[in-house]
Amino acid sequence: MATRKHFSIRARLTSIFVLAIALILTFIGIALVNLVHHSLETDAKNQIQGDMQRTQQFFVNQKSTSASTVVLAMHGDVVVQVTNLSGTKVWAASSPIDHAPILAHETRSPTSINGLA
Repeated sequence: MATRKHFSIRARLTSIFVLAIALILTFIGIALVNLVHHSLETDAKNQIQGDMQRTQQFFVNQKSTSASTVVLAMHGDVVVQVTNLSGTKVWAASSPIDHAPILAHETRSPTSINGLA
């Protein structure tokens, strides 16, 4: 007859508490990662919106069209590049990328709120 080894109550309680703490810490870690990701994404969107508004205001106030690219000031780590509607000419760009070619092209997404990916 095989004997069955039982853990002491102290060992069982310790195992239960270790498992409970591991689950709690995992949940908190996932929540923190999601919170930081959302915060960084929101900050980036706000910076981009601010740059877009400043750039639009510049072009509204500009009397004649300039042949050179408008250099935008950096606000954090976000770089912005403004192109014409056809995506063939850069009108404005953040200072680190002011002489770069067109970096991205607009893509349409049927699942997003504004239609852009």
